[in-house]
Amino acid sequence: MDKKQQIPHILQIGSSSWQDQVELPDGLGWHFFSSCRSSIAQSIWKEEISKFKALILEKPEDLLALGEDLAYFQPYTVFYDQSHELEAPSDELAHLLRLKQARPWDFSNKHQFLYVLERFLYDNQYGDAFTVRDLRVRPDFAGQQTVLGQHFLKLDGSYGEEFTPIAQWVYNYVYDASHPINFWLEYEKIQAVSCNCGFNFIALVHWESGSKMQSFSEEEMEQPLELDGAEPYYLAFSLEAKGEGALTIGPYISACHMVL
Repeated sequence: MDKKQQIPHILQIGSSSWQDQVELPDGLGWHFFSSCRSSIAQSIWKEEISKFKALILEKPEDLLALGEDLAYFQPYTVFYDQSHELEAPSDELAHLLRLKQARPWDFSNKHQFLYVLERFLYDNQYGDAFTVRDLRVRPDFAGQQTVLGQHFLKLDGSYGEEFTPIAQWVYNYVYDASHPINFWLEYEKIQAVSCNCGFNFIALVHWESGSKMQSFSEEEMEQPLELDGAEPYYLAFSLEAKGEGALTIGPYISACHMVL
């Protein structure tokens, strides 16, 4: 395979190139456009790049000008400067942000961002998704359950005054400790509902026994949940909720990529 195809390529669109501001990690292909008017497809053809691993934008609205070129980027690999985050994006922009799961990020420390970006870019490990088909809702939940397409389940009802498990994924994830892993749950809720995400760590090796639970708050879930331990585990996932109202649960994504 050509060496150029083996290295991760990053596309940056903005007012100035990061190449002039920070030292880039070795083995990282960096491509800069000052605007979206130039076709990314032409750049890919000219430089013989099969795909980009991440897209870095100065402003989220730059997505609108990319058009068909957005197809070159996987969900969870698009990032933009959080200082330009919009409180009320247009319907079209909101759709694109959700389609690509674009994430606002603090670019004030570019060195740190690039370190994390490089660390989570692994070929052929885009990520596994635990879908709502693998989800089991608590049997005594008396509210409504509505399946929305293939990827989302909407619950509407009372979850109690204290955090209690409302749903659990039936399959475990095998974490082999060879690479850091990020986890991201897609969900939406109304303000009257609160959620926690639960991880149950179960030892893989026979001489270890027992398990441990760890819960993550909504604030912690705003960023991907990182697992970077030295020991292998089976991981079981659950969702805790309290309050009353609508809660829409989507896929649980696990990825060696930077799912931010």
